[in-house]
Amino acid sequence: MDPVPRHIFLRLALAAVVLPIAARVSPLVAQSAPAGAQKSAPPAEKITIPGVHNAGKVTSLFFRGSSPKPEAFAELKKLGVSTVIDLRWERGQIESERKRVEALGMKFVSLPLSGWFSPKNDQVAQFLKTLREHPVEKVFVHCHFGDDRTGVLVAAYRIAEQHWTAEQAIKEMDQFHFHDFWHPNMKSYVRKFPAAFASDPVFASLRSPQTPPPAYRR
Repeated sequence: MDPVPRHIFLRLALAAVVLPIAARVSPLVAQSAPAGAQKSAPPAEKITIPGVHNAGKVTSLFFRGSSPKPEAFAELKKLGVSTVIDLRWERGQIESERKRVEALGMKFVSLPLSGWFSPKNDQVAQFLKTLREHPVEKVFVHCHFGDDRTGVLVAAYRIAEQHWTAEQAIKEMDQFHFHDFWHPNMKSYVRKFPAAFASDPVFASLRSPQTPPPAYRR
């Protein structure tokens, strides 16, 4: 038998040393994978809430839908909701809803957004901060139909807190009947939101993960 060439012998010897070391190191590498590599949060689940159209369960503590009918506030209370966020800007409706919500012992937050224009970054920051202020409470957010304004803010939450891509968030907006034809500017806002969230000082306090992390989990 011909002798093994020297360069092949050296490669075999090196492999005999390196492979066992690699086998021991690879489990450690897997254990130290970054948190961002975790599986993405599941999309919102369509649910039924009597008196609320287009209702969805975003997480176990975060719900969305249309403007509730008068009898629906008691249903939200039964669901365990403790805070209602109203995105409409009609003053008479806001005050009427405030009375119904507070009469049932729930908190009412008014965050008026235009039904035609994209929200401003400071409005989105206020919304995200409101969620962080209630980390272990059930929150319900709505506009009039629960599709456009609500869809944009839920998308911002997905991107800021759950690290979704803009396209993932937009897909969920569409599943809850977002109106592309009427509101291309709102969808454009969501596409640009990752960059805005990363750079606008108004989001500075929100870029650091909450400690403990938000309890908005399914």
